Amino acid sequence: MIREKYKITDIRELQDLARSISKILVKGDVVALIGEIGSGKTTFSKRLINELTSIQVNEISSPTFNLYSIYNKNGVQVNHYDFYRVEDSEDLSEIDLAESYESGITIIEWADKYINVLKNDYIEVHIREKRYHREYQVIGRGNFIQRIKNANSLEYFLEQTNLKINWQENIQGDASKRKYNRLYTEDTTLILMDSSQEKKIANPTKLSTSINDYIHICKYLEKINIRVPKLFYTDTENEYLIEEDFGDLQYSRIFSERNFIELYRPAINTLLHITEIDHPRDLEVGGMTYKIPQYDDMTYLNEIEIFIKFYWPYKKGVICSQSTQNEFMDIFSELLGKVTSDKSLVLRDFHSPNLMFLDTEKNHRKCGVIDFQDALTGHPIYDLVSLSQDARVTITEEQENFLIEQYKAGVNYTNYNFDKSTIMDQYCILGVQRSLKILGIFARLSIIDNRNDYIIHMPRVIHYIRRNMKNSNLSDLSNWLKLNFKEEFYV
Repeated sequence: MIREKYKITDIRELQDLARSISKILVKGDVVALIGEIGSGKTTFSKRLINELTSIQVNEISSPTFNLYSIYNKNGVQVNHYDFYRVEDSEDLSEIDLAESYESGITIIEWADKYINVLKNDYIEVHIREKRYHREYQVIGRGNFIQRIKNANSLEYFLEQTNLKINWQENIQGDASKRKYNRLYTEDTTLILMDSSQEKKIANPTKLSTSINDYIHICKYLEKINIRVPKLFYTDTENEYLIEEDFGDLQYSRIFSERNFIELYRPAINTLLHITEIDHPRDLEVGGMTYKIPQYDDMTYLNEIEIFIKFYWPYKKGVICSQSTQNEFMDIFSELLGKVTSDKSLVLRDFHSPNLMFLDTEKNHRKCGVIDFQDALTGHPIYDLVSLSQDARVTITEEQENFLIEQYKAGVNYTNYNFDKSTIMDQYCILGVQRSLKILGIFARLSIIDNRNDYIIHMPRVIHYIRRNMKNSNLSDLSNWLKLNFKEEFYV
């Protein structure tokens, strides 16, 4: 638990405090240390850096004379500053704090000298030397007020499980605000999901905003024999759960030309298994009713609007005019009229980051599925597109055709309005809708959240769009893209 005040009498207690604070810090966060000379700011900094990076305390030095030090280990970068010798704003201008905030976690000693240069959201630690102890006061500023409350409720949740957790390892998540930790216990590993930072906002694209969505969909998928993680502990009020650990054989990590068929045949068979089932609109799970949202035309249009709102200014530096935006949306409205009204369960992001290879399972259950809380009732071809036009790994045209043919050979057409002659029309329209939406999402992450790590995937997504443009139904869209983006999307 992170309390407001601590009375520290020995190094063990100081290490415990550093450990508690380290658990809530992520890339971009700032810790401001305030105290007189000799109060122990550097001593605390060393313990905090040790907890964040596992670098030994004796390898960490004070940055007083060179103003800052950078520590980077285990995928975590810590930028350690000391403002004691910063005399004026000219000295301060030599320090690129903006770059520091973007690249890692920032710790600043003597932060009170230039408190105005800090971000709005940070943790402030006041250290006072007493006769027989040191007093530490921890204050959350901005969103850290709520984050500290969330951290305390999470620690209470873990205590209530009675699990003997030896240590936790942060796992890189997706583009959402959810956080994942691997919990190491005496005899196994588990996954902790923390959805407490998910924003409860207007949601025109029907993304999940509650861990309840995940729980309901998970239980339903388990019921219909899709391999999903077993749930062990849940706290729906505070948005936490602990589930089975599928390991590290994530498709996006182990994918290669050599193992393509071994990985993707179970994935295709998982989709085919889902299409064989007549899914209810309302799920009765554990005595509760969960209404699956509809993937209707309005949702498709709200998604595709992300492309215009964010990718356009990302590429052009200006906002798209209303008339041009209307042209684009009209073209897509007409395209969606050519998509059949078929309905199945759509997992929405059925792609390599959310698929795990489970070699001890059999048949389609070798493909473990995670991150399915955004599931909708929609067109079954959408998940085929997610899999075979994957934004995170390059699916060659030959591999894509293999997946499509496997799907075409296995799907029961009597359940749907499309057939072998029209399935590719559905595929290409939904494919270009998804890819343009993804470009918009990646641009939004860059513009709004300053997250540029997704930009590297944009050329791959554009290549998928070019493949889809070969379909004759997309001629009007192709002309619009050529007019407004020159050769970028042109086939």
